[in-house]
Amino acid sequence: MEAQPNYQTVEGIQQHPLFKSMTDKQQRFAVKFFETGDRLAAVYAGYGTHFKNEKAARIRAHRVLRYSTMTKLLNIFEGEIKDRGAVTKQELIELTSCRLREKDLTIDEFLQLSRLFLQVQQWRKKKSNSSQSSRDEAEDVISLVQKMEKERNR
Repeated sequence: MEAQPNYQTVEGIQQHPLFKSMTDKQQRFAVKFFETGDRLAAVYAGYGTHFKNEKAARIRAHRVLRYSTMTKLLNIFEGEIKDRGAVTKQELIELTSCRLREKDLTIDEFLQLSRLFLQVQQWRKKKSNSSQSSRDEAEDVISLVQKMEKERNR
């Protein structure tokens, strides 16, 4: 069994599924930010130096740091996420999407994950108009996965 990477290092966090699900620009931003803690250097590393002025670059950096994936990754990097509580719909979609891109998948695994991804995407669209608490959302994800497991075991 392969040891889990140390996500509190720059090299380790680059192995995390959330990091792998980000765009190249977001990844370059994240690496520079994790290395230096400098928002401006990170935005220039990730998005280039084409900004009108420093204020525009700082605004972009602020926005990037507010992305849900970036926030979660930063919390993991800083060691603030220890308990892996219930998975939200968005996390399930991100993790499934990342896993689908891996090259070591068998055909059966790929088909299973593809079906899961499509089902969750359809389910998410149906639910998008309702306002739910995080707890309700997590319970919905759990019941969807349990239902899918039952169907798979038939």
